[in-house]
Amino acid sequence: MTRVWRFGMGEPLAPPEPAARILGGKGAGLLTMSRLGLPVPPGFVIATEVCDAYYTLHRSFPDGLKDEVAGALAALERATGHSFGDAANPLLVSVRSGAPASMPGMMDTILSVGLSKGAVAGLTARIGNLAGDSYLRLRETFVDMDLFLPQDADEQLWTAIQAVLDSWQSRRAVTYRDMHGLADKPGTAVTIQAMVFGNAGGDSATGVAFTRDPGTGAPAPFGEVLRNAQGEEVVGGTATPEPLDTLRASMPSIHVELSGHFRTLETHFAAMQEIEFTIERGKLWLLQTRTGVMSAEASARVAVDMVREGLIDRRRALERVDLAALRRPPVATVVAGAPLVRGLPASPGAVSGKVVFSSAEAEAAREASILVLPETRPQDVPGIRAAAGVLTSRGGATSHAAVIARGIGKPCVVGAGAMVVDGDAGRLTVGAREVRRGALLTIDGGTGCVFEGVQALHVPAPSDAVQTLLGWAAEAGA
Repeated sequence: MTRVWRFGMGEPLAPPEPAARILGGKGAGLLTMSRLGLPVPPGFVIATEVCDAYYTLHRSFPDGLKDEVAGALAALERATGHSFGDAANPLLVSVRSGAPASMPGMMDTILSVGLSKGAVAGLTARIGNLAGDSYLRLRETFVDMDLFLPQDADEQLWTAIQAVLDSWQSRRAVTYRDMHGLADKPGTAVTIQAMVFGNAGGDSATGVAFTRDPGTGAPAPFGEVLRNAQGEEVVGGTATPEPLDTLRASMPSIHVELSGHFRTLETHFAAMQEIEFTIERGKLWLLQTRTGVMSAEASARVAVDMVREGLIDRRRALERVDLAALRRPPVATVVAGAPLVRGLPASPGAVSGKVVFSSAEAEAAREASILVLPETRPQDVPGIRAAAGVLTSRGGATSHAAVIARGIGKPCVVGAGAMVVDGDAGRLTVGAREVRRGALLTIDGGTGCVFEGVQALHVPAPSDAVQTLLGWAAEAGA
């Protein structure tokens, strides 16, 4: 069986079946987008079977894999016109994970692999001062992974591949699989793809978008974009981006093109899609598409709307939703009151709890807690799971914190920029007002409002979409 699958290089291969199980969700999406003629940076995918073999062989690579990767890398050089490891004309690649089921932020990503100190000058001639920044980011990534950065490009590549495979069994990844009942096998695929740069100047950007609103299910694109930045800054929540619709004014042709790709992908998959994209000097590139994670209420509305639009039938609609979740009371919202601070509504539901400032505190808490952080990191998944709700001062509604919280039905407010979090001192401040560790907060993930103390909550009646789906379920005996 083929272990290395190429895309964006000549005649595109048809994805194998089941595509996500063999190529991981990311790889399957990239091969599909390539076959649909969408703008995808070229690359190749190391299949999930390699991860399984890697662990069977006690964290060693299977025979012949390096030769297969070398062949794909040579094809990528021909496709891009750049040479891997060449100081004057370097080819840089990203090395990313790709599990069969979406695990946002749970495994490692390494950008600008192939860049050495000696190649910075050659890259500067092509992309300007961004080259030096790219090298610094690469070095910091290796330091964060507690790894030494080799100056040889091939050694960099295989160190990065090994780091991605090792991250499959990291604590955060294992915890996430346990939270969602995901299997350990097959493991993760590894996607190796030519770099594109969203931080190449004012006409560059990066973003994450949903073809429909993941919080409400409303049939309009929803997402965020960050100018002159790399994708990890959006999904990692280290910066608070702008709404996707700002592209309509700042980059109108990109907005039109992106909207067209949304329609193509949603029609092809007959499902709401989450899409990562980069704009490099006015050129749009799609980096990923996958079925979007939604709240229970949103999934009900999307399912009903897609039946009415003729994209799916009632049987598929019922298969896509969690009927048990829909039969529970709708998520609560705060009745009224003056908020302490406002952020972005990231995952609906209102909840009260005692303030904690670290994942360890949330895990140790004996009462309901609100996990308050500047931004969340993948290592914070156990704390997100343990807390009653999550509040951050930075990040957007497409950050890992928001996506993970929505996936487990945890209320979440992000990007409360007027709030200053000082976890070491055990306090958050909003202007002159101070809230200390252990104080009570109420957050409303449906409105983005944060309140001091315990607030009165209101549970609304089930939405029309929920009632419609439950009616179809009753007719089908489900």
